[in-house]
Amino acid sequence: MSDPLLTLHDDARDRPFDGAGIQAALDFVHEAWERGADPDWDRPRLVRFLRAQKGGLATFAKYGKPYYRALARSRHSETVRAALPELRAMLAPDTAQAPAPTSERTPAAQPIAA
Repeated sequence: MSDPLLTLHDDARDRPFDGAGIQAALDFVHEAWERGADPDWDRPRLVRFLRAQKGGLATFAKYGKPYYRALARSRHSETVRAALPELRAMLAPDTAQAPAPTSERTPAAQPIAA
């Protein structure tokens, strides 16, 4: 698997502890934090993390932000959870003929209780 985060990890690990090595380590730590990875993970753990991320990115690319917003809301609302399959069908690029949601089938999001 080739990924910029793994390249930075390998570069930081393989360099001597001099100015360039410290910079490589800082670059890796910064990129790891940006991507939600722990800089202390070893390479196999990073690979597992990156493979798990690809599934989410593919879903995001296919359905976009509206689906992920509804998915997040579904954790708190049974009515939104029930509407997810229809929303997924409506947002998928290869199903442009899907019917538009109606107010009876797609209820408004419920506020989250504090």
